[in-house]
Amino acid sequence: MKKKVYPDYGAFCAAVASSRDDGMRGQLVRSRAGHDKGSYYLVLARADDMLYLADGRKRGVENPKKKNIRHVQVVHRVAADLMTQADAALPSDVEIRAALAKLIKEGE
Repeated sequence: MKKKVYPDYGAFCAAVASSRDDGMRGQLVRSRAGHDKGSYYLVLARADDMLYLADGRKRGVENPKKKNIRHVQVVHRVAADLMTQADAALPSDVEIRAALAKLIKEGE
């Protein structure tokens, strides 16, 4: 089976490369607008006013959600250990799900 190539994946890769020291990587955010309102995501990359988000389930690393920064609420918890892995490697979907569960549990 052929791997799907998403039209915006090149822009996502460029954003990941340019936002290594951004401070937003690994940040826990909650969607404030759209059909996914109330959902939690981890920030994979930032490009200007757009964030690339993943939850490890519907939106994984291969198909991140592109969302305007104004449409998310920053939750002041960061998965720092997850995002400081090897510079070139993004976390897997399993690691993202585990980090999300841990960060959400900490906030309760």
